Amino acid sequence: MKKYYSVCISALVFTVLPVFIYAQSKDSVHTLNTVNISGNRIDNFAIGIKVTKFDSACLSDSKSETVAGFLTEQSYAYVKSYGNGSLANISVRGSGSNQVGVFWNGFLISPPNISITDASLLPVFFFDDVELQYGGASSLFGNGIIGGSLHLVNNPHFEKSFNVGINYGIGSFRQQDYHAKVTTGSEKIYSSTAILCHQAQNDFSYIDISDFNKPKLTQINAALDQHGFMQEIFLKIKKNQVLNANFWYNNSYREIPGTMTTGKGRAYQEDESSRNTLSWQISDPKNLLQIKSAYFKDHLHFVDTAYSVNSKLTTQVIMGEAEWKKFINRSLRMNAGINTTLNIADIQAYQGVKTQKEIRVFLSVVKDLFKNRLSINGGVRQEFIEGYKVPFAPMLGVEYRILKFLQLKSNISGNFRAPSMNDRYWQPGGNENLKPETGVSEDFGLIFNTDKKGIINKSEISFTYFNSRTNNRIVWYPESPSYWTPRNLYQVLSRGFESKASFKLSFKKWTFSFNGNYSYTLSTNEKTYASSDEILGKQLIYVPVHNGFAQIKIDRKIFFISYNQSYTGYRFANSDNSKELPEYTLGNAKAGFKYRIYPCMINLQFSVNNIWDISYYAIEYRPMPGRYYLITFTLNFNEPFINSKN
Repeated sequence: MKKYYSVCISALVFTVLPVFIYAQSKDSVHTLNTVNISGNRIDNFAIGIKVTKFDSACLSDSKSETVAGFLTEQSYAYVKSYGNGSLANISVRGSGSNQVGVFWNGFLISPPNISITDASLLPVFFFDDVELQYGGASSLFGNGIIGGSLHLVNNPHFEKSFNVGINYGIGSFRQQDYHAKVTTGSEKIYSSTAILCHQAQNDFSYIDISDFNKPKLTQINAALDQHGFMQEIFLKIKKNQVLNANFWYNNSYREIPGTMTTGKGRAYQEDESSRNTLSWQISDPKNLLQIKSAYFKDHLHFVDTAYSVNSKLTTQVIMGEAEWKKFINRSLRMNAGINTTLNIADIQAYQGVKTQKEIRVFLSVVKDLFKNRLSINGGVRQEFIEGYKVPFAPMLGVEYRILKFLQLKSNISGNFRAPSMNDRYWQPGGNENLKPETGVSEDFGLIFNTDKKGIINKSEISFTYFNSRTNNRIVWYPESPSYWTPRNLYQVLSRGFESKASFKLSFKKWTFSFNGNYSYTLSTNEKTYASSDEILGKQLIYVPVHNGFAQIKIDRKIFFISYNQSYTGYRFANSDNSKELPEYTLGNAKAGFKYRIYPCMINLQFSVNNIWDISYYAIEYRPMPGRYYLITFTLNFNEPFINSKN
C-alpha cells in the first residue's frame, strides 16, 4: 500500500510535465460564449456513424461492475472473457480486439505493444459517460478503429456543489468492493477524486465438460486484488478558458487459473498503469482551440513457475494534440488537428528498447441543410507511422430527418490498422515486413423515435445494416514447431444487421422501461495469402453469429427492479469451423431501494447474476461461474440536496 500511495503522489506531480513535450483534443457545442468541455468528437462530427450513449441511470445501477460486464449486458459488443477476474477483450461487429480502440477523455489508452485494452480492469464507477461507437472510423479516431471504439468520459460541473459518495459491496466468491468519490465545484473550479478497491477469490464451482464423467470442480488460483485512484481538476482561468489536469492510477494482482484440460494453474500477473493528462482550452463564439498532452506508462509482470517464465514488460506513450474547431455559421462547422505520439517499449523479448514515432493530421467538415434536416460530413486523415506507409483515410457521412419521427443514417469510411510493436519486434517471430491492415466499411440505418409527454414516451426502434472488408489481416501463424510469426494472411468480410427497440411507459408514480438489441454477424475469411484454403468462407473464431439481449425495468420513486436476459449464439474455436461452441443464455436480476435520511441518501441494491445457474463458457475450456450474488450499499451526501424541499 505504501508503494500505491507514493506512486499516486509522484504521478500527480508528474502530470504537469508532458505538456511541454506534446498536446491533444475534445469537442464542444455550438454556443461557445461559455466553455463547455463535457462533449467529445462524437457529439459534433460523427455524422452517419452509429453511437450508443448509455444513460446515467443505467450506469448508476451498474457502478459496481466492470466495463466488460456492463457491455455484456447492455450492448451488441461481444466480450471474450477468460473467466471472472481474468482477461476480457471487446469485439464489435466481428472485429479483432486489436481493432477496437478504448479512449479516456479523448486519449487512446491501449498499450502500443498489443493495441488491446483489458476491459475487466475498467471500473464503471470511475466514469460519468460511456459511449460505444460501431463500425470503422479511422478518419475520425485514427489507427486501428476498424470494428469500433469505446469512449470513457468525465464531465466537469462549474456550479456550487459538494458531493460525497461511499459504496461498499459484498458478494459471492469472497468478493468485496470499496468505492469512494468526492466532487466539489464552484463557478471557477471543479474537482473529482475517486478511489477503488476490489478483491475476490473467484473460487466458484463449475462442471468440467472436458472430462467424460463431467465432475463438479472448484476454480482455483483465480484471485484478483485491484486498487485504483482517479483525480481530475478543472480550473476556469477566465470565462472562456479552462485548464484541466487528470491522473488515473491502477494496480492489480491476479492469479491466472489453468484451463479445464491443463488443470491447476500456478501463473500470476501484476498490472500497473499510470495515466496523466493536461489540457488547455480557449474559445470565443465561433472558435474553440484545445491543446492537450498525455503521458501513459504501463507495466506488466507475468510469472508462471510451471514453465519457468518470469517476464516484465514496460511501455510508455507520450502524446500531444492541437485541435481547432471553427463554427463558420449556424449550418457549417469544421474540425482540424494534428497529433504527435512517441511509443517506447522496454520488453525482454524485443532484445532492446524500441521506439516508434507517429504523426497524424485530420480534418472534418459538416454542413447542415434544409433547416438542419440534412447533415453531411466529409472527413480525411493521414497518419505517418515510423516504418510503415499508412494509407489515406477518407470518410463520408449523411444523416437525414425524413419525418419528425424517422431518420436515415449512412456512412462510408476508409480504415486501417498498423502492426503493433509485438507484431514487429517480438523475438522469436516478429516480422518488420508486415503491411498495415486496410479496408472499407459501410453503414446504413433507419431510426424511428418519439419523445412525447404522456404515458408512453422516449420510444425508439432502429435497424442498421453494416458491411466491412479488411485486407492484409494480421494473424500469428506457426512458422515452425518452436515458434509462431505474424503474417498478412487473410481478407476478411464482416457483414450483418443490428436492430434495437426501446420505450418507456410512465403512469402516476410508476415507470416501466424496455430495451432490447439483436445482432446478426457473419465475419468470414474470403481470401487467404497462405497455401491452405480450408478456412475460406469460414466464420472467424469466437465471433457469434447471433447475439442479443432484452431488459425490463420497473421504477417507483424509491424502488426499482430490473431483469436482463442475454443470448450468445454458437461460435467456433478453430479456423476451419470444425469445433463449435454451444450457445448460451444468461439471466441477471437487480433490485434497489433508496431512502433519504437528512442530509444523506442511502441506496441498497441486490444483484443475482446467472440467475438460472447456467453452465457455460465464452472461451473454450475456460469455466465461468454459475449463479452468484452481490449486495451493495451506497451512502451519498449532496450539498444542493440539503436545500431541496423534496
